[in-house]
Amino acid sequence: MTDVPTILVKMIEEKRALHSDAKRLEERLAEFEARALLADSWEENAGGTRIISRALDEITPGYLGLVAEKLVSEIEVVALLASRGTGHVVFAQTKRLPYDMGALLRETVTEFGGKGGGAKDFAQGSIADLAKADVLLAHAAASLKK
Repeated sequence: MTDVPTILVKMIEEKRALHSDAKRLEERLAEFEARALLADSWEENAGGTRIISRALDEITPGYLGLVAEKLVSEIEVVALLASRGTGHVVFAQTKRLPYDMGALLRETVTEFGGKGGGAKDFAQGSIADLAKADVLLAHAAASLKK
């Protein structure tokens, strides 16, 4: 019985190490996913800003936000992302761009029965009807092109 505290400490340390490794791998995966989305998406608005609008499957809300952060670290990018699995939505833009992602997200998700908000450059929300993720993103992208 005297070994129990030692075993518990070792298990806690192993769990921390595994969590740290998982976070590092998630960061790397998000970077690769963002690069793939950038390579696959050449849609631009009149000002030359790249608009990346994509609904992804089997994505957690945290990972979706991480991919959006990686995308907007590029020059002149607007990321409109949604998870078909959770209904989570993230709108983000490169800091120098003139759009208001918080207002766009609130306006868009409200039209689709959802909720959310955020700042000018990064906003998050959700919709209940997961089947409408693609339509929501198309609607938001069309709003940016006006």
